[in-house]
Formats: sequence, C-alpha cells, structure tokens
Amino acid sequence: MTRLVKVYGEFICKKCNKSFKSNFSLWAHMSHCGKKRKYEKGKDPWNKGLTKETDSRIEQQHKNINEYYKKEGNIRWNKGLTKETDERIRKHAEETSISYKNGRLRYGCCSKPYLGSEKHKETGRRCGGYKSGSGRGHGGYVLDSYGKSVYLQSSFEIRLSNILNILNLKWIRPKYFEYNIDNHVRKYYPDFYLVDYDLYLDPKNDYLIQKDKIKIKNVTRDNNIKLFIIEELNITNEYIESICGTNFL
Repeated sequence: MTRLVKVYGEFICKKCNKSFKSNFSLWAHMSHCGKKRKYEKGKDPWNKGLTKETDSRIEQQHKNINEYYKKEGNIRWNKGLTKETDERIRKHAEETSISYKNGRLRYGCCSKPYLGSEKHKETGRRCGGYKSGSGRGHGGYVLDSYGKSVYLQSSFEIRLSNILNILNLKWIRPKYFEYNIDNHVRKYYPDFYLVDYDLYLDPKNDYLIQKDKIKIKNVTRDNNIKLFIIEELNITNEYIESICGTNFL
C-alpha cells in the first residue's frame, strides 16, 4: 500500500484558485469545492453538542491532534503570531474585545465583565491558569534526559531545560506532591527534578513568587524536599552551578 506523504508548499485549487500550504489541505478542500453544503440552513451539524467525553469520534480526533503536535517540528498555525504581525489574529482580537465590552462575553471562571487591558490581565493571573495544548502559551515539547517527550509550559522552563542540558544535569518532570493549606489537601507540581542531586526546581515570575510563598512553604514542610524557586534573573548557568555545587556527575 502506498503511504501518502504530507508536503508543504503552495498548492492552488484549479476550480476556485484558492491557495493552500500543504497537499493535504488542498485535497480536503477539493472534496467539497463547488459543491453545495451538506447541511441545510437552520439544520444542526452532526457534532453539535458532542464532546470527547460523550462521543468516541470526538475523543479520537482530540487524540490524533495531540499526537500530531507532540511530534518534533509540528506546530500550530498560530504559534508565535500576534495581532501586530498577523491580520487574522488582529481581527479576532478586536472582535473579542468588543464582545467583552458589550457584555456578550464574560471573563473566565469568575464571570467578570471585561475590565480593560491591564485589569483584564491581572484578573487572568489571579483566577485564570495555563491550559495545556491551547496554543497560547510560550512553551513547547522537549525531551527530558531520558528521551521522554514532555511539555514545558513557559519560556522560563524552556530556558532552564536548555541550561540543564548544557551542564549535563539529568532531569525529569516529577510527580506531584500533596500539601495541606487551610485544612484542605492540594497538589503541587514542581517543574524539574534533578535526579543525581535530589533537588526540585521551579522557575517563576516575580508575581507568582510572591503569590505562592505560603504554598511553597507548606509543600517543603509537608514533604521534606529540597525545592528551589528560581526567579528570571537567576535562570543562568552560574546560579544552577551554585545550587548543585561544582562536583558534576
């Protein structure tokens, strides 16, 4: 059986002259180019209201997409694009901003209306959170010291992983730790575990360092672990060497 190979380039539909970036995209388009829509106006599509929890087809589609983006070199079409560099992103940002202002959309889990750019970001930092695979973070998939593909959630983590690799320090993504706060058991996920030194590293921005002080204190107290919170200025070869000492294995 001949296996189809995805090829990137400029592909033009001979019927409508529409341009595509891969042969797969062109083939998908040609299957319906010039044909009437399958669904009549006012009729719901087959997948309306279905989720990966309720339908096996949707679940399989999610799995296929996640596996595709885990492969090295595959990135989402909007990765790295901003409203300053791409017209589609700019248009979507403007429409979303208008929807927040007129009350058609409300913000996140707090159901708060749009509060303006800076207040909106502050609210996001307080009650929002990273959504894995959303395509809006500054992280990406890398290989740990044992060849396992892991997702690093921020540019800080990417930088730190590069330094650990340069210094030949073996690291993995560790399991979570449970800790108690206000009589509630919660979970904490460190970013890195240095296998040969029994150390945990967690790079954070200044806001989160202040915000998570009590949490970090309780984590180290309840689990008796060596945990270093690393601010941006300390994500350097020299600082990591000072933590581990000079006797590298």
